[in-house]
Amino acid sequence: MGFTINPFTKKLDYTGLDEEQQNFVESPDATPVGFEIDIPLDSSIFVTGKISGIQTGGTAGTIGDVCAFEIQILVKNIGGTSSLITQNYERYKDNIDATLNISVDDPTDKLEIEIVGEANKTIKWTSNISLTRKPL
Repeated sequence: MGFTINPFTKKLDYTGLDEEQQNFVESPDATPVGFEIDIPLDSSIFVTGKISGIQTGGTAGTIGDVCAFEIQILVKNIGGTSSLITQNYERYKDNIDATLNISVDDPTDKLEIEIVGEANKTIKWTSNISLTRKPL
């Protein structure tokens, strides 16, 4: 058992204590892509990963331009209250001004990670995400 990411925009089902998953998706014209991770009750999750994109089409920029993010996120859910403890990320880019949005939705106990590319650029994104969960 583990978790699955179904095209970057779907829920990430996580059941293990230390798991890893890789995924690919193409995003046209600044269409947001991302995924959600359930934060189990009375636990913390340390998320690390790399997300990289390469321009594959569009009317702006140049095919082959790149952008990447390296992320580290710590979240917890204690007694049904989920919170984002810390987030660190670096953006590396070559003519793609993509943005990364990280948030926790407390009512649904989900960590949300979203990437927004640029207008008139089609970007193929690849993610490699690792999770380490620590139950109470």
